[in-house]
Amino acid sequence: MSSLDTSNYQTKASLLLAQQHHMAGKLFQAETLYKEILQSEPNNPDALNFLGVINHQAGNLDLAVDLISKALKAYPEFPEALNNLGNAYIDLDLFQEAIDSYNLALSIKPKYEVGKNNLCEAFYKLGNYFHKLSKYEEATVNYVKALTIKPRHAKASFNLGVTFSAQGKLEEAAKSYIVSLASDPNQAEPHSNLGNVLVKLKRYNDAVESYLKALSIKPDYAEAHFNLGVAYRDLGMLTEAKASYHDALAIKPGYVEVWNNLKYVTKALQSQGEDDLTKLSRYARATNDFAFQQFYLDGFRPHQADESLKKAITTLPAKSDQTITINTPENPQSSTAQLTEKVVALLHFGRSGTGLLHSLVDNHPEVSTLPSIYLSGYFNKGVWDRLSTDGWRGLPQNFINEFAVLFDARNPKPIPSKFGEGQSMIGEKEGMTALGKNRNEYLSVDGEGFCNAAINIMEGMEDINPMSFLLVAHAAFEEVTRQNEEQVTNKHLCFYHIHNPDHYALANFLRYAKDARILMIVREPMENCQSWIRGVIDEKNYEQCVFRILTLLFDIDQVFFRTTESVGFRLEDLKHRHKDTLKALCNWLGVKVCPTLYEMTAQGKKWWGDTTSPNYSKDNAMSAFSDATTHETASSILSDSDQFILRTLFYPFSVHFGYLKSNKEKFESDLNEIKPLIGGMMDFEKAMQEQLNLSPNQFSEMEAYKIFHTGLLDRWQVLDEFGDYPHMLRPLVIG
Repeated sequence: MSSLDTSNYQTKASLLLAQQHHMAGKLFQAETLYKEILQSEPNNPDALNFLGVINHQAGNLDLAVDLISKALKAYPEFPEALNNLGNAYIDLDLFQEAIDSYNLALSIKPKYEVGKNNLCEAFYKLGNYFHKLSKYEEATVNYVKALTIKPRHAKASFNLGVTFSAQGKLEEAAKSYIVSLASDPNQAEPHSNLGNVLVKLKRYNDAVESYLKALSIKPDYAEAHFNLGVAYRDLGMLTEAKASYHDALAIKPGYVEVWNNLKYVTKALQSQGEDDLTKLSRYARATNDFAFQQFYLDGFRPHQADESLKKAITTLPAKSDQTITINTPENPQSSTAQLTEKVVALLHFGRSGTGLLHSLVDNHPEVSTLPSIYLSGYFNKGVWDRLSTDGWRGLPQNFINEFAVLFDARNPKPIPSKFGEGQSMIGEKEGMTALGKNRNEYLSVDGEGFCNAAINIMEGMEDINPMSFLLVAHAAFEEVTRQNEEQVTNKHLCFYHIHNPDHYALANFLRYAKDARILMIVREPMENCQSWIRGVIDEKNYEQCVFRILTLLFDIDQVFFRTTESVGFRLEDLKHRHKDTLKALCNWLGVKVCPTLYEMTAQGKKWWGDTTSPNYSKDNAMSAFSDATTHETASSILSDSDQFILRTLFYPFSVHFGYLKSNKEKFESDLNEIKPLIGGMMDFEKAMQEQLNLSPNQFSEMEAYKIFHTGLLDRWQVLDEFGDYPHMLRPLVIG
């Protein structure tokens, strides 16, 4: 192990004893001997090298590099020291320096196997580092370099597969995983990852085989059980998919992705009488995920879902556990900040103009509102835990980190949102990066000023919880963006664009804000429906298409409307009777009518509209009160037969909101006529089936198909029983 044979006998004996201590883990004794050698021989390369290794082991990386570098200065032809220097560089994330050190060691000692192994490790660690930074091309190059050193290196092949998969190079990814498994077939993760790639390649049977191999190696691999369920689902084997999801939850009861998929497959299997959830493990049934899954299923008959909602709410974290004490009674403080007294939440309803309404309410002198839909997931599961991890003083900075786009609309970081919805680049999509008269402004907020303002407000409070901090965030936002003092002091209404929260988030919000009210802007249902599904029809995305139709059908009488004061008003009234409608809205909100209500703004800047709207133009401004947004949809998207089915199911809502005159006799006749039609494919489904190149049987076995038709039947049965949807959203009275 020595670098050269020039030390005297006593030094050699001390080095041998020090190395024995070192290998035995007696680092203190070894370190003492190395230092004694260096007192008499300050440039002894062996002592410097091994003392550097000890410091590396102790985490003193900079000192380790310094000591080993001194050893190499004393004796440059020292491959073991070059290898150790490379190891220290790796832990400093100096991958290229490590690679250079290993290469130099191998140039001195070409058959140095330890150096070869470490060089290979350095290349794929460098690749993994680039991979995390999304520099996939650099990652690929480095994994390939690792494989040129050791062609059957299982780990490098696996990482290369991960990188290819991230780049969408699925065939290359599959080959890399296969090479990895050829080197070491007893790895569960490459089998599972290969299955994931095969699913994307629509080779579902092969994917099932890969997942089963992974599970034969590692039976408690929850992710493989979940992915196996996904493959079974895509094969139309829903009973098997459900069993795999149950297996995953038995191992990992809080597995969010599994719960999300399980609720859909369970609903789909209701048509076969397979909706029993009691087969889940008792640990899974003890989670609030289980309670909200039951509420989701019961929500297909909303008038009977009250008890499920109550049970689900009892499973939410205790308010006492989510409340942080700021000032005790012995140390009272007083705050001069004015938090808003009332809260109104704006709910999404298809493509009915919620963004437009928000832009009109923006900049109202009595209303505090944050731009866009950035905080739609604020009450999501786990968000408050992340925000409050550093105590109350850390809340503002953690809020900035979580909702970075609020402080710079150009920030691409995703916001917390409904599961499965990608919300990256949301500021750009919502039109918040092209504001102002010349579309050259973007929204931003001074983060440091926001933190200072929020902390000053909280210092005068006894405690803080998710709801009160939301109001603090609004107040701090107003303070750092205000033009004058009046713009802050007159704010008494918090207008919260909660948009499309999941059941957990909406229930969590309403249990904290018991006096909050819900507002929804609605639209003629067939216009709304066809406008909302247009894009996903063009993309041949059947699942999204039917889920959007069901969302519209079931949002009109959701349980939350009975637990909270809620009203809806028509987009058409806002367009055609905007003065009367805005006056009625202001009366309901409890604010005065003012000129800002006729301006489309975001944070006071001119807003040009949602970039995903079919009416958005880079050249022309959208008009708040034109007919364009209510008549842009051609009726040909859905056939007359499809529209007949949906119009009949929407009939009570259409009458309730004045889109149709009541004709009970015709309605009952239509209801009887559509019953057999619901059981078969609608015309848009027949077209989709052909476009997807599926047989009628394959198409009808799809999970989304079964959910859609089961949901349509749920709506039909309620109408058949009551002739109406009990407890529908109440229309706003407009004079």
